[in-house]
Amino acid sequence: MSRDTLIDYFHDFSSLRGPFLLYDDGFRARSYSYADVGRAARGFAMRLTEAGLRKGDKVVFWSENRPEWIAAFWGCLLQGVIVVPIDYRASPDFVARITRIVGATLVLTGDDVPPLTMPDVRVWRLHDLEWRDGSPPPVAITRDDVAEIIFTSGATGEPKGVVITHRNVLANIIPVEREVKKYRGWARPVFPLRFLNLLPLSHMFGQAMATFIPPILPGGAPGDLDGAAVTAAVTAAVTAPGPRPATTAPARGPKLSKDAYRRQREAIEAELTRLGLRKNHLELAVGDPAVRANFVELRRITSELADVEAALVVAEDAWLALEERAP
Repeated sequence: MSRDTLIDYFHDFSSLRGPFLLYDDGFRARSYSYADVGRAARGFAMRLTEAGLRKGDKVVFWSENRPEWIAAFWGCLLQGVIVVPIDYRASPDFVARITRIVGATLVLTGDDVPPLTMPDVRVWRLHDLEWRDGSPPPVAITRDDVAEIIFTSGATGEPKGVVITHRNVLANIIPVEREVKKYRGWARPVFPLRFLNLLPLSHMFGQAMATFIPPILPGGAPGDLDGAAVTAAVTAAVTAPGPRPATTAPARGPKLSKDAYRRQREAIEAELTRLGLRKNHLELAVGDPAVRANFVELRRITSELADVEAALVVAEDAWLALEERAP
């Protein structure tokens, strides 16, 4: 199907049936269908138009993950309004500075952020977004129109705005969609998939796993926002990679005798060799077209590969610990 802009993508997924977002705010769980999100997005787009926002205007999103974030996001895109997402853990001073840099006239806030006072900028609470339909005027959108401005600093440094166009986002979505189509026939026994999204929606990967990827899965697999794990069977958690958990280093044992050191070293070498060969075998299997065409078998092999890689880490740690006790 044609994907000229993200608006085409919106029209496709908003007509899907089934649940899209599951959200638990600690008081009760809520489920929103694709149609619900489509209606709310159109209603929010209409509200933006009535408030005088036009194509090219900027709206800052400063909020924790919540369904209204996604509905407002699509509402902005429908009208060509540029989204400027900011991590909800940012300070009000930082939000005010970014708002002035981009020239935004509206800030959308969540329930978990401190009050924001900017006399010349309107502030709307996402919690107040109405889940009703609207008829916003059509706006001409092209692939090279700006969809978002993401402020990022990498690991350190002063955040800088990165301009993201419709073309940029589609360049990530379309290849994934193309690959998913190859395995639709094999995937049905394991659907619906549910992603527990622990990444902030201010991050591109967080957006991808919350609103871009779920609709391309057969049957309209829902994307869970954080907090919904208690009410839904979660298939996979989406989170940021981090350092290995810190552990208390065990006290070094006494030096081993040459004979004991040799025996233990040979055992660890044999284990490393076995695991290395098994890893190579599994990696070759993953690359086999016959295996890749069988979704269930591919999932089993990739799961075993992850177990083997974890066992290799344990064996390597044992090797290092042994070397500390070498005679």
